[in-house]
Amino acid sequence: MKRKIKYVINMHARRITKSVIKTNLALISRLKTSIQSINNTNNIYMLMYHRVNDYRNNEMSISVKEFKKQVVWLKEMGFQNMRMAELELMTPDSILKSPKVIFSFDDGYKDNFIKAFPVLKEFGYTAIFYIPYAPIGKQDMYPRDIMESNHLEHNQIMDWQNVENMYKAGMEIGSHTLTHKDLTQMNDVQAKKEIIESKTKIEEKLGAPITSFCYPGGYFHEKHIDWVKEAGYLSACTTETGYYNGESLFKIPRIAVLASDSFFIFKQKIVGDNKLFKIVR
Repeated sequence: MKRKIKYVINMHARRITKSVIKTNLALISRLKTSIQSINNTNNIYMLMYHRVNDYRNNEMSISVKEFKKQVVWLKEMGFQNMRMAELELMTPDSILKSPKVIFSFDDGYKDNFIKAFPVLKEFGYTAIFYIPYAPIGKQDMYPRDIMESNHLEHNQIMDWQNVENMYKAGMEIGSHTLTHKDLTQMNDVQAKKEIIESKTKIEEKLGAPITSFCYPGGYFHEKHIDWVKEAGYLSACTTETGYYNGESLFKIPRIAVLASDSFFIFKQKIVGDNKLFKIVR
């Protein structure tokens, strides 16, 4: 119990510290660019979310109100919806100069279906949900959630009906491996299995092709990229901070959206000098 209390206190302290640092970076970023600049780039803004709910107070969870505020702002700014399937077919020359956004959600939490999915539908956006095959439909929690909270009702993973309902409504589904474990800590046989079998098993469940992959935790080696390609994926996402502007489809950077991001920070991560936020996400 003492260990858990200490963990939670440290987690909140880190979040407050990160928020202060990012606010200062956002202020610097604001001096360097303007909102109008987004209309003059070939950048594609891929946002990385994990959780949307009103009951978890951790770095990966943002409130429903905050998420809706972000979506409304993107809509007002003219950000067009883009699907991963579209991106996978594009060449650098075919990326038009207009702001485009791809929403992505990692790990398959049930609050993605209950809270985020309706907001996306309301404003005409789609998202890609990267799910690990094994946890879907299980009454289990991720180790990090056990450490932070022992409330299963606050940490549930989607079931296959949830996944299927979103897919049928136009959302995209991607693979996040079989078990959501770090590929770099596995031997080659295990890592290949995580990459290849997650694709085939999710495809069997949905009766649809799975073309996009996401490296758990953002950890990967070059050989993992080779296996992702061999498995038949057409794209793969990282946790590297940045925009996609026509470089490798198998090292797509994203913009992390976290609890330590105020609305001001969120906007500056997109319209400001994004390189600054590589210092602290």
